[in-house]
Amino acid sequence: MGIIKSKCCHESADVFIEKKYYCTKCYHQCKTYNDSFLVSLMIFSVLAIILGLILISSSLNDYKFIKHNKIEHFEDVQLNDSAITTKLVELGCILPNVALAQIKIESANYTSNLTKRNKNLLGIRKGNDYRVYKTYTECLQHYIKIQNMYLKAIDRKYAEDSTYIYKLKNMK
Repeated sequence: MGIIKSKCCHESADVFIEKKYYCTKCYHQCKTYNDSFLVSLMIFSVLAIILGLILISSSLNDYKFIKHNKIEHFEDVQLNDSAITTKLVELGCILPNVALAQIKIESANYTSNLTKRNKNLLGIRKGNDYRVYKTYTECLQHYIKIQNMYLKAIDRKYAEDSTYIYKLKNMK
């Protein structure tokens, strides 16, 4: 049966009267517990928690792997004029036709080594080195960020018309 623990104020009971256990100090009726069952239940609970954490961790790693590969393999833009123009518009590019013209010049019509090796469509540099992108889409996102910085820099400095940037952004 295992060890009997007192539910009252004392540690154990060993008085057995009429098929019931009583505390030896206060004579309250004791509840009986099978320690081996409790230990087994505790071990099972701990193992279930550990297994659950392992499964969650594994699922998160699978999700990150799938998400990472999905972005690079399935969601990257195709190297042709219509796909790039569509992606530029989707990303909020201002003057996507001008951007496409720059891309075609800088990438030698999508054939340059820099374009293929670094996924750098526009010859974008950081200092003296060309930037390396994981995807062509990432390169386009960076280009749009640069484009927006230049537009903010010329706002009210370049043109006398205070709505010049607004007009430029809405001319598509």
